Amino acid sequence: MAANRVHAGQIFGRLTVIGPALPNKWGHPRSEVRCVCGTIKIVCDRDLVRTDRRAVRSCSCLQRDTAAEILHQHSGVKNYRFHDLTGQTCGRLTALRCVGFPKGAAVWECRCICGNIREVRQNEFLAGTSCGCWRQETVERIGEPKLLHGHRSGGRSSPTYQSWHALSRRPDVCAEWTGRGGFARFLTDVGERPGSAKLVRPNPLRPWARKNCEWQKQQAA
Repeated sequence: MAANRVHAGQIFGRLTVIGPALPNKWGHPRSEVRCVCGTIKIVCDRDLVRTDRRAVRSCSCLQRDTAAEILHQHSGVKNYRFHDLTGQTCGRLTALRCVGFPKGAAVWECRCICGNIREVRQNEFLAGTSCGCWRQETVERIGEPKLLHGHRSGGRSSPTYQSWHALSRRPDVCAEWTGRGGFARFLTDVGERPGSAKLVRPNPLRPWARKNCEWQKQQAA
C-alpha cells in the first residue's frame, strides 16, 4: 500500500494533488486533485500512480481534447462537439476513456462490474451492455436461454431476427428498435418476415421507424 500513497504537491499529468480525501467504499485511499483546467475532483491513489494506459492523468479534459484532435485529423470535421462519456455507466459498463474514432464512430474503453476491460462503440455502450459476463451468468444459472420470442437462441436465429439485427446496426434506425427490448418492439411494429421479403422504407430521407418501414416481397425473376 505504501507504494500507492501520494502526497500534496505531486503532479500526475495534468493533475496536482491537493491533499488526502476519504477512502472509497472498498477502503482504497483517495486524494483531492486539481486539473490544469481548474476542475477539482477526487481520484483513487492507485489510479494516479499507475503506469499503464488506465492511469488517470486529467479530469477528463485530456481525453476530450485528444479525441477532438484525433477526429479532426482523420475526418476533417471542424468544430466537432465531442460528448465526453468518461465516468458514465450504462448497463454493466463504465466508460474509462475514448480510444479513437474508427470510421467516424467513437470507441470507448470501459470497465465492466466484473472487472473486465472491453472496448465498445459509443452506440453499443449507450444501449447498455456488458463485457459478455451477463449472458455467461445467465447460461450458468438457467442453462442456454430459450428462443428469444421464438426467433433466436445461442447460434440459431430466424430470418426475421437476422433482418432486425442487420438493421439495428445502422446509424439511421429509430432508438425504439435498438438496445434491450429492441427486437420485441421491432417485431410488434412490423411483424414477422414473410418468406424472402426484405425491409424497405418508403421515404429514404427519414429514419427507419414504425411508420417508415415495411416488408417488401422479392419479385420473381
